[in-house]
Amino acid sequence: MPAVMPTHISFIAMRAVVGATTMFFLTGAATFVQLAAHPSVRGRVLAIYSPVLLGGHACGGLLQGWLAE
Repeated sequence: MPAVMPTHISFIAMRAVVGATTMFFLTGAATFVQLAAHPSVRGRVLAIYSPVLLGGHACGGLLQGWLAE
């Protein structure tokens, strides 16, 4: 039974699409957070945003592993 991506070319193409989409999303989210925060607290907001973003990736990986079992 073929996988979701039946050929290597389509897999490579979709990796590029997913990578570009991820970069656009992360850049847009960081821009939104910076523009939405009041200038006097922008640094504090970004100091919270960065660890939450990175911690979310780590927790998401653990959750995926747990669900895959």
